[in-house]
Amino acid sequence: MTLTVQDRALYAVGYTDNYSTPPLGTDFSFDSLPEDGIYLGVEQNGSSAVSGTNYSQLSELSGHLDIYLYSPLNRTPGTYTDTVTLRACYDENCRREVQGSPATITVTYEIKAPPPPTTLTLDTTSLTAIGGPGGEAQTLSVLATLDGPDAATLIVKTDFSGTPASSGISSVEVVRVSDTQRRIDVHLADPDTLTPQNYGVSFYVSGCYDASCSRQVQSGYSYVSVSYQVSQFAQQAVQKVASGASDMVWDSVAQKFYLSFPSSAGTYANRIAVLDPATGQITASVVAGSEPKKLAVSGDGAYLYLALGGANQVRRFKLPDLTLDTTLDLGPSPYYGLRFANVLAVAPGQPRTVAVGFSDRGLAIYDDAVRRVDDGGENYYASPTALAWGDDSSVLYANSGSELAVFDVGPSGVLLNRSYYNAFSNYSQSIYYLEGLIYSDAGPVVNPDTGSQVGVFRQTDSSAEVLTVDAPMGRAFMVSRNYSDGYQTRRLTVFDVGSYVPLRTVQFALDDTNARRLLRWGVDGLAVLTDQGNVYLLPSVARP
Repeated sequence: MTLTVQDRALYAVGYTDNYSTPPLGTDFSFDSLPEDGIYLGVEQNGSSAVSGTNYSQLSELSGHLDIYLYSPLNRTPGTYTDTVTLRACYDENCRREVQGSPATITVTYEIKAPPPPTTLTLDTTSLTAIGGPGGEAQTLSVLATLDGPDAATLIVKTDFSGTPASSGISSVEVVRVSDTQRRIDVHLADPDTLTPQNYGVSFYVSGCYDASCSRQVQSGYSYVSVSYQVSQFAQQAVQKVASGASDMVWDSVAQKFYLSFPSSAGTYANRIAVLDPATGQITASVVAGSEPKKLAVSGDGAYLYLALGGANQVRRFKLPDLTLDTTLDLGPSPYYGLRFANVLAVAPGQPRTVAVGFSDRGLAIYDDAVRRVDDGGENYYASPTALAWGDDSSVLYANSGSELAVFDVGPSGVLLNRSYYNAFSNYSQSIYYLEGLIYSDAGPVVNPDTGSQVGVFRQTDSSAEVLTVDAPMGRAFMVSRNYSDGYQTRRLTVFDVGSYVPLRTVQFALDDTNARRLLRWGVDGLAVLTDQGNVYLLPSVARP
């Protein structure tokens, strides 16, 4: 009869922040047994690793030996070794042992400081999307990163259980990206199958050591919120093509945009750049001066005017090569310090004549670099925020806040004719003249002869930001911020100029707080400049 022990060298690791370490064990067996049976005994040699033993019978010829280890809690890290001896004897006093007995088992017990805890982090906990008629079903994603020694074996789970009708979500899927990363894909329902409204739902993402998630990683779980706005309006594609710009104008002759950039703009600091909307690329740039700001382009595409913020000058550049042509020195302010240009407008049919609205107050007319001598514009108490010429170069309109001022312009200068306080009801950033009427960003249209409003472009449930008018097309285009989703999205509404009737509306998203300027370009394109200096193109939206 022979005793056989399966494992004679056992190893375990314990961590000083754990109360216990799982016991070690080994199976043993006999090839036969005498009719009288045998006697088993276990001897423990040493007390640094092994705290106790126990054996049990598995079958008539086999058994299992459990070896218990001391608690590693707060013990000094190191390696501890004990031996355990298993004896099998023919008699109770063990005067005669079976073959293979005694069997010595070496127990090595390594106690370590705890490993860094495994954590679960998400690259975002907030997902947003917009959908509308004809739009495609979208998928939003969250990247989960597991950091720790057992990251590869962990399971990432979610508790999402909503339905498309209640949540706007068709399913949530966890995809393994690598040993340390999982991607949670949130598949949104087709917007055409949903009732237009705002859908909001939250679910949690957990890192787990087992499928039932009975034990989670140290960071536990994180909530992910999903906001899905399904609109009654179709969604418009938007392309961001530039950032950090101070101003932009459209040259209808060259079919290009010109952008000015301040000193903080990085690559294009203190430069004027040419943007081709067909490609969305900046194709050229030139050094323009200190802190370029407002721009204006002549109707014949011959000149580009630039107001500087770091010098009291307006500079004129020849187009299309952007060579410096002349400089208008604005001189000192009669009120304080130096005088700077706040806004520019090139006279119709006179590309070498420009109206300059001053940042302190008043305005003046310049022919090339020469200011017309009449200082009637100095009597205007406000600083214009927008200028617009009438049918010709004899009448100039100025806007300051909600006020409209009308100036007569002659060879000797400019003279205030009349002004209408609160003509536009709300603050307006830009004004446009078309067939005897003044159009404002705020929406109201004013008769400059009487100061009365003759109509209003209005989009319900939204706040007007910027507007532009296309005379040949007979359309006005307004960008407004959407009330219903807390101003997170914009609406672009196309109006008939004559009737003020909205013809259609599309919806789009901007990351920026405020839109500053809206421009028409090409056959049917629009462009938005924001207060953050970002430029967005909206192609194929301004169709008749």
